[in-house]
Amino acid sequence: MKLTKQYQEVKDQGLQILAVNIGESDFVVQKYIDRKGLTFPVLIDDNKSVMETYYINPLPTTILINPEGKIEKIITGEMSEESIKRYMKQIMPI
Repeated sequence: MKLTKQYQEVKDQGLQILAVNIGESDFVVQKYIDRKGLTFPVLIDDNKSVMETYYINPLPTTILINPEGKIEKIITGEMSEESIKRYMKQIMPI
């Protein structure tokens, strides 16, 4: 998975990725994590509160948050590996 690969390259530099699954069971989410080999935390939003709080629609949506906690950019849809690299550089802690 593109995001997992990029995460492995930057995780020791202070960048964190959190995935949020919307409305699926723990079992379904764990099967997905195992199948894709995800190495970053995957949170489960079973009541869609994160989705509603951040007005997330459509899925997938990526929210880039800088080290100060400010939302830098919201990206909807899938991203290429090159765009993932570029966005990670934008929010990399100093």
